[in-house]
Amino acid sequence: MAVLERTSEIIDAAVPLSNVEKKFYENLLRELDDYLLDTDKESAQYKAAKNIIANNIYLLYERIKLNKVREIDYTTVRNFGVRYKDFVRDILGNTKGFPLESLDSFLQVNVDLLESAMYRKSDMFNKNIFH
Repeated sequence: MAVLERTSEIIDAAVPLSNVEKKFYENLLRELDDYLLDTDKESAQYKAAKNIIANNIYLLYERIKLNKVREIDYTTVRNFGVRYKDFVRDILGNTKGFPLESLDSFLQVNVDLLESAMYRKSDMFNKNIFH
């Protein structure tokens, strides 16, 4: 009887993603170039930074809009989205049909879980460690 080995996908953030929706990813890269007008677009540092930003935004798009889940830890992607929420909303807001409410919900989950844990009723079966 064979045992299936499950491996996580490893993504080099500074390299463009493979296995993507090509048209959307190319539009995303073009949008980032337009957004960052006053930079040296030929430098290796710019290209790596653009790929990191594009990969994070694409993974958010893929997870929320396309309902695809890769075998990766989405903590870093979610943290990127939370930290740069307005920027991500601007970029994805230019995408026709992208549900910005779903983006807000996806990025809000951690806070809601913490809030509900902090304010739930405490009794002998449900000890609340926050009070």
